[in-house]
Amino acid sequence: EGIPKEYMSTEFNPVKCYTNLIIEIEKNSELLNDNAKLIFFELKTRPTKQYTFDSPNGYYKIHYDKTGDHAVLNPDEDTNPADGHPDFVNRAAEYHDYVWQTEVIDMGYLSPPSDGSNVDDSKYYIYLHQYSGAYGVCFPESYIGSPNPRSYSSYIYIDPTFDGFPNTPLENLQVTAAHEFHHAIQMTYDVFESSWYKEITSTWIEDIVYDDVNDYYNYLSSFFSQPEISLSNNSGVHEYAACIFNHYLSQTHGDSIIKDIWENLVGINDSEVYTALNTQLPLYGSSSDYAFTEFTVWNYLTGVRRSNSYNGYEEGEDYPNISIQKYHHTYPVSLQEPDYDLPDYFGSNYIVFNSLPDSGTMLIGFEGDLSVDW
Repeated sequence: EGIPKEYMSTEFNPVKCYTNLIIEIEKNSELLNDNAKLIFFELKTRPTKQYTFDSPNGYYKIHYDKTGDHAVLNPDEDTNPADGHPDFVNRAAEYHDYVWQTEVIDMGYLSPPSDGSNVDDSKYYIYLHQYSGAYGVCFPESYIGSPNPRSYSSYIYIDPTFDGFPNTPLENLQVTAAHEFHHAIQMTYDVFESSWYKEITSTWIEDIVYDDVNDYYNYLSSFFSQPEISLSNNSGVHEYAACIFNHYLSQTHGDSIIKDIWENLVGINDSEVYTALNTQLPLYGSSSDYAFTEFTVWNYLTGVRRSNSYNGYEEGEDYPNISIQKYHHTYPVSLQEPDYDLPDYFGSNYIVFNSLPDSGTMLIGFEGDLSVDW
């Protein structure tokens, strides 16, 4: 609200998640002036709600309002069940219980630590609360230091209506529960781990827990239209679309490889996900070089190019087609400076050679700096 009006958009553009923005501010809080620190403190202070509801399995306490700016969707709808709480709240509790069952019990991830200093019981706290157009936010709150050196307790905001968002409100409630709760899990492993991989993982697990919603389809064009951008780019959308890297890993090696990577990240400095990949992939008979090469092939064989004769994404037919940087139709192709953006680290270019002759051999030459390990 402090931004001058001429720089503020009047359009509503939902934001997938503000968790890593909050973590970035938290990590650099010493750089804030006193006024900014006060604003940030107010932003992350737990709200006081009119009502609470304990989830059926006892894992969560849901906090919500029936009136005011943060009132839940259809606050007077109380039929399934008729228990004095809006049906939307019942669904929020049920979905979160299912997320806990899937992510913690079935998949074996660590459960978020309890924070007895800020709550009155051992339940995990969910607030149905609007936050600047985000599906949800997971707030790191207190340094716990257990079970890992950079473990933090946390709590979650989830939009109370999803008014103006894509999908249905209940679909959004499902994937946001899966997404934000996994951020809480990640804070149990290492709160300050690389933000790009945190978002890749949380967006990936949405589809593992609620396979039929496919909210991540809304972001895929960001990746497929610019494959030259690094896998570890943090543009605000690209990291959600890059969840397909975890889909590639889990569909080739099983879902457990993602948990194994997170266990490798404990105690590693920031931005060292590639180190964890280099450690973990050989245990699955692969390597980061081989995995990324195969990943680029999978990304080409999507949409209309999806081939049943080649292993690829299970939902690849519904993905966009990768952007082609250059087509060649005549030969030889002269050596020249490319008129497209070259790939960043763990990025790729796609170049198509058409109209090849019926006979003969295609020769591709490469000239690079001899001082570089190509």
